[in-house]
Amino acid sequence: MMVESGWVTAVEPGALWVETIQRSTCDSCSAKKGCGQRVLAQLAGHTAQLRVAIPASDRRIYASGDRVDIGIAEHAVVVSSLLVYLLPLGAALLFGALVESSSAAAATGMATPLAVAAASAGLLLGAVAVRRLAARWAGDQRFAPVLLGATV
Repeated sequence: MMVESGWVTAVEPGALWVETIQRSTCDSCSAKKGCGQRVLAQLAGHTAQLRVAIPASDRRIYASGDRVDIGIAEHAVVVSSLLVYLLPLGAALLFGALVESSSAAAATGMATPLAVAAASAGLLLGAVAVRRLAARWAGDQRFAPVLLGATV
């Protein structure tokens, strides 16, 4: 299980909203402007927040600003990463290769432009497939973060 620390930003019955990217840490990190996390957070106008269910056995009362540890199963990170990166890329390569190898496209001299268009369409279709799978898996507890407890 991968563990990450974060801060409670909101409390609702049975769940916490946890901010996992520390703005103060972004300023002190050696990556500075080369970090994608910071760039995405700035573009979105906010940092990532996760909704984390409070286990029924946890009797602690949480408040906004509390520091907590959350965990996510390693398989969830691996599967999600592979899905997000490889599915669109694989679809783009497959579509482009199919058109490039087509004898009809090669005979007209349009193989390369058509292959680029097909690869772009494959990339777009791969992204749509990722979005649909992510929506389907949104309620799956295997991919949900788990509250491990408060950090002292």
